[in-house]
Amino acid sequence: MVTEARRGYIYEFDDNKSSNKRYVLVVSNDTRATDRMVSVIMFGDSNLGHDVVKVENEAFGVKYLHCGMLTYTKREFLTMEVDRISPEEMEKVDYVISRELAIREHIVAERDVYKKLYEELLAKAMSTNTGE
Repeated sequence: MVTEARRGYIYEFDDNKSSNKRYVLVVSNDTRATDRMVSVIMFGDSNLGHDVVKVENEAFGVKYLHCGMLTYTKREFLTMEVDRISPEEMEKVDYVISRELAIREHIVAERDVYKKLYEELLAKAMSTNTGE
């Protein structure tokens, strides 16, 4: 059993209802809460849907997070910390969750993504023009 579940980390999940190994991503954890509940997204094998973020990991290969299926579980069901997703992957997860929940902050996140892409393209164009 995991005593502290950390946001952005992948955990093995065991609620004694399945014999297969299952994994979850912790999205939110209020350590002050007496109910010991954690917000998670289950990993799946299907990449169908508009709410999917692809995650590749040594423990399980390629899996998909369906961010529209945000749920919660008891910390006791998180049996082992497996890995952590990258900050970029977590940013995508946050963006898709906010979009699926119709939270306006995803607009700012989307703007920042486009701004970053523009800056990268501009830098490449400038380096091409200067012969670097």
